[in-house]
Amino acid sequence: MSIPLASRWSTCGFPCVLCFLLVACGPAGQDQGESRVETKAQSPQPPPSPGDADPRVEKARKIVGSKPAEARAILGAVLVDHPGSLQARFLVAFSWHRQKRYEKARRGFEELLNSGAVFPGSENILHFHGWALYHLGRLREAEVAFRRHAEAAPLVAATWFGLGLIALEDGRLDEAESFLLKARDLQGRSLKRKIEFAKTVARLGEVYELQGRLDLARGQFEEATRTWPRHYNAHYKLSRVLLRMGEREAAEAALKLHQEISRGAKG
Repeated sequence: MSIPLASRWSTCGFPCVLCFLLVACGPAGQDQGESRVETKAQSPQPPPSPGDADPRVEKARKIVGSKPAEARAILGAVLVDHPGSLQARFLVAFSWHRQKRYEKARRGFEELLNSGAVFPGSENILHFHGWALYHLGRLREAEVAFRRHAEAAPLVAATWFGLGLIALEDGRLDEAESFLLKARDLQGRSLKRKIEFAKTVARLGEVYELQGRLDLARGQFEEATRTWPRHYNAHYKLSRVLLRMGEREAAEAALKLHQEISRGAKG
C-alpha cells in the first residue's frame, strides 16, 4: 500500500508550522501567539556565527516565506561579506524549500548538517531536511531525519505527521496510528492550526479504514470535514467509508460535497 504520488506532493509539510519553526531558529526565537519550539533539555545557546547579526539576515528572514527569491538575493550579498554566516546559509536552503526546489534545499540542509554547525534552532534543520527528502521520494532517509528531530524537539507536530505518513505508506498501521495521534494531540484544536489538524485526523481515518475499524474511520473523516469544511479529500474518503457501512444516502451526500469543492478548487 502506498500513498499516490500526487497525494504525497500535496502534503507539503504543513507550511504554517514550517514557518513557525523558521522563526524559532532566529534571534527572536518566538512567533506571535505561539511558544518556542522546545527541546528535550535546555542547553546554553551557542554564540552567533560571523555575519548572523547583519541586519540584512533579519530582513531576509521576515520575507523568505512570501518572497523567497528576493530573500535569497539579500542573503547572497550577506554571504559575500560573511561567508561563514550559518543563519544566512540556512535561510538560503529554506528559500529553495519554499519554492519547492527540494533538491537544492536538500543539498543546503545537508551541507549544514555535515558541517556539524550549531546555532540557535539548528536542531530544526533535521525537520526541513526530512521534508525535503520526503518530497524527493527518499522516504527511508526522511524517516531517519524525522526521528532524529523528534528526539531533539518532541513538541513539533509536523515531524510526527511526517513519520505517520511514511509509516502509513509502508503499511505499518500501528506505528502510523501512534505517530498521527501524537501529531493530533500536539495540534489540539487551535484555530491557527485547523487545516493541519484536519489533515492529520483525515490521515488517521485512512489508518482506521485500512484496519477495518470503520466507525473510528468515519469519526475521523467527519471531524476533518467539520474542522476544515473544504477538505474535499476527506469528504471523498468519508463517502467511501459510509458506502462500506451501507449508508448509501449519506455516502452520496458526502461524495456530492467532494465533487462541488473539488470543482471549486480547480476553477
